[in-house]
Amino acid sequence: MLKRITVLALVQIMLVALSCNKIKSITGSSMLKLFPVKIGTSFGYINREGKILINPQFSDATIFREGLALVKSSTDDPKWGFINEAGKYIISPIYNQATVFSDGLAWVVAENESPTAIDKQGNIKFTMTEAVEVNIFREGLASFAILDNYEKKWGFIDKTGKIVIIPQFSKVKTFSEGQCAFKNGEGKWGYIDKKGNITINPQFDEADNIIKGNAVVKTGGKSGVINAKGLYTVNPIYKTIINDHKICLTELDGKWGWCDSEGKTIINNQFKEALMFLENDLAPVKIGNKFGYINKEGKIVINPQFETAFSFNGNLAMVETSNKIGFINNEGKYIINPQFDAASADVILYLIRNDLSSNMTVKTEYVPEAESANYPEPEYNQDNYEEAAPAVEEAPAEAAH
Repeated sequence: MLKRITVLALVQIMLVALSCNKIKSITGSSMLKLFPVKIGTSFGYINREGKILINPQFSDATIFREGLALVKSSTDDPKWGFINEAGKYIISPIYNQATVFSDGLAWVVAENESPTAIDKQGNIKFTMTEAVEVNIFREGLASFAILDNYEKKWGFIDKTGKIVIIPQFSKVKTFSEGQCAFKNGEGKWGYIDKKGNITINPQFDEADNIIKGNAVVKTGGKSGVINAKGLYTVNPIYKTIINDHKICLTELDGKWGWCDSEGKTIINNQFKEALMFLENDLAPVKIGNKFGYINKEGKIVINPQFETAFSFNGNLAMVETSNKIGFINNEGKYIINPQFDAASADVILYLIRNDLSSNMTVKTEYVPEAESANYPEPEYNQDNYEEAAPAVEEAPAEAAH
């Protein structure tokens, strides 16, 4: 059975919180060469013309990053491994958990083992024996959590496994543009640099990653935007804001629109649901019961006709019609007819916000029996989303770690 949720719900999930398979588009965004889609009961890969290049054979699959894709076997005891663009396993499917590659490393967890960092040949670099959870590397650092009086404390290691910021934070996000959001013991969010020095004092109820010099924060139930020095560029007046590069997608009184980097409205809040432009010329919006596309003046360019629609990736946009996935061009014409049964959770997240993956976190499976009752359940970090999307089958629990 397909798990169906609204795009608005996906956006909200996104707020709770690149590589050899990409080529540059004329707009400056990254285009995927291969898309993981479900055909029947298994995932395979199609190219931008809709041709199947890697036959459906996996129970789950991600997009390619740094030349490799994380896939899950379809055996009776499914495991995670990594394939190249020819569909050949480079790293055998032997792991219970795994992350995508980032900064040349991925985290893997074998049965009853601790999180281990491997390179793209599958060589073990180091193991985090004391960590209960780890996140992927970003800008040379990865966050990890230890237990302190049965509570998680987060710190950071470098690519050699050396601790560079001791575990001390209640929660953290990932480094972006040299800074990382953290949550202190009083429940307030601020920002640190790569040495652990506080750059923006903890004062926000929520805080997102810095993108293009700006970050979305929330205080008093309202969202605004700050710059890298912590000064507001968009006052906190919105229920929700999403950093859409040089502009912002905003929610006000239950309707979505856009403002510029200084908070001036450029597209009135009028749409039931919307997703980002992502530096493309068109953005998907919901009008009535269907999705169409508008330009940056707010004019409808592709009439509402799709059950679900996603941001453009180069000259293609993935859409859902009659519970089937297809791809259109910027004139609304099908380039790939709606024929696929689902898209993977990972490609959905990438098309919503291209710095995310459904496989960014793993947790230890080594728990001393005497202490097992005291180990907390894993929390979903800001970049780690279990929810899939319309026409996306509910991801197995392992895919969310």
